[in-house]
Amino acid sequence: MNKLAAISLSIIILAIVAAFLFSGDDSSGSDPIIKEIPSGKTFTIEMTSQGFSPGTINIKQYDSIIFVNLDETPHWPASNVHPSHEVYPGTNIEKCNSEDKNKIFDACEGVEKGESFTFQFNLPGKWGYHNHLNPAMSGIISIEPEEN
Repeated sequence: MNKLAAISLSIIILAIVAAFLFSGDDSSGSDPIIKEIPSGKTFTIEMTSQGFSPGTINIKQYDSIIFVNLDETPHWPASNVHPSHEVYPGTNIEKCNSEDKNKIFDACEGVEKGESFTFQFNLPGKWGYHNHLNPAMSGIISIEPEEN
């Protein structure tokens, strides 16, 4: 009986410790693993027959850019390098047909006249981009880190 009592007591203590370690006390009511991404300002880059305007832009981390097509022909803004689109981290043209489509710096198709593509830039750095349908059209987006 003493062995059984010792085993039972050990199991109870283990259960209490596990409950304490894994329960967490998050008084904010949010999942501690999921980090909310801040939102920043929104900037516009126009796509025309002449290319991207402005071609070079400086923004801050968590700012967004709306690429608006003012041209008669479609434009497809995407991270360099053509045709893989892998320069901006996590981006790859192969992800266009996946559930990650909305998380990559790639419109994944031609943006028609009057339509737009928006992307939030969360990673600081200097990122080249191009028009997948006309790779000679290109630009640069410089993202400054968020100030703490």
